[in-house]
Amino acid sequence: MLRARISEAVTFNWEDDQGDSIILRGTKTEGSRNREVPKIPALRVLLKRMRTRRKKGGRQNSGRAFRINSAARRWLEHVIALA
Repeated sequence: MLRARISEAVTFNWEDDQGDSIILRGTKTEGSRNREVPKIPALRVLLKRMRTRRKKGGRQNSGRAFRINSAARRWLEHVIALA
């Protein structure tokens, strides 16, 4: 099973959406590489919903897609570790 790290999700930009796949930016080490991964159905639905909501709000679909503060990030890391 392919999973994205929280740090990869936080750095996801709208421009990284390649249609059927997304680009995950290497963040773990200095030598990390970007990787292209296929979208799962749930991600397709989420991104479509987010795009629609942003468009209705008059915002552009560019730049960072997710904003996660440090407390939420630690909580998510904890939840993922329990899974």
